[in-house]
Amino acid sequence: MDGQKRTVKEFMQKHIFLFIILMLLCAFLNNIVTSFVTAPFADSVPAAHLSQALCKYITALLPLALMFKWGLVQKTSGRKVLLGILLGIPNVLLIAEHLLPFSLISPASYKVLWLSVLAIIAAYFGVGLMEEAAFRGVLLPLLCEKWSGRKNSCMKAALFSSALFGFAHLSWIINALVFHGTVSMIECLGRLYQVYYAFCFGMLCAGITLCTKSIIPVVIWHALVDISAAIGQGVLYPTVYQYYFELHPIGFDTLLVQKGIVQDASLLSWVLPIGMDAVLLVAGILMVRKSEGCFGKGADHKQPE
Repeated sequence: MDGQKRTVKEFMQKHIFLFIILMLLCAFLNNIVTSFVTAPFADSVPAAHLSQALCKYITALLPLALMFKWGLVQKTSGRKVLLGILLGIPNVLLIAEHLLPFSLISPASYKVLWLSVLAIIAAYFGVGLMEEAAFRGVLLPLLCEKWSGRKNSCMKAALFSSALFGFAHLSWIINALVFHGTVSMIECLGRLYQVYYAFCFGMLCAGITLCTKSIIPVVIWHALVDISAAIGQGVLYPTVYQYYFELHPIGFDTLLVQKGIVQDASLLSWVLPIGMDAVLLVAGILMVRKSEGCFGKGADHKQPE
């Protein structure tokens, strides 16, 4: 049985680029299928997110199965999970940015539906589980082992897997073309920024995974970041969000203008998010460098759980 695991795993390492193409195709198709499944429930936040959760958990079974089949799952300690949570503290910057609009409106202006909250939590833990299992649980260790023995093998594996993770987020442009037949320039710029954002986030997750040999911490952080983004984008209060933030957009840049700290926030609206994402990138690079040489063939390590 172990020989069969090694044979399949070695085959995928030998044909790693074929495996990567299949992964990206699955990512693109998953987003399109999820959009089709959730479309009938667009008017109901709980139903839309619960159907999204179902799609994501089902899709997560494939990378999780590969992790089990190839022996990538090992027992991890609570101490390692706690370490991973602490290493992910830079994500608080993203969460704070996402939740800022939500924090600036009066609680009397909206009514939180707890079923919607639970549905959002279920959906984005599914997203985190699926994406982290695929990119940090399967692809990252495969690349580390394939390139082991080379200089900076972990860094190359982390950069490459994170770049692919960022590129996979372009699938939403394909989504827009499939469902609407057109994509605005603003949407394209937003999605291109999302590629950069996902790359920086992916590097931090890669660093945490290499330091802890577990994907549990990054699944948790991934879910928390996505949940905060959904709440900040007005999922729980669409009418209030439209009134307050589509007409009067609020972010850290706008807040600085309101406080009189700066006069013009037009440049800050781009510089601040890019700068905060760069903090994640630098933190991830430092963690990967710390882990260099402890992951690969013959190394004394445990693979990600």
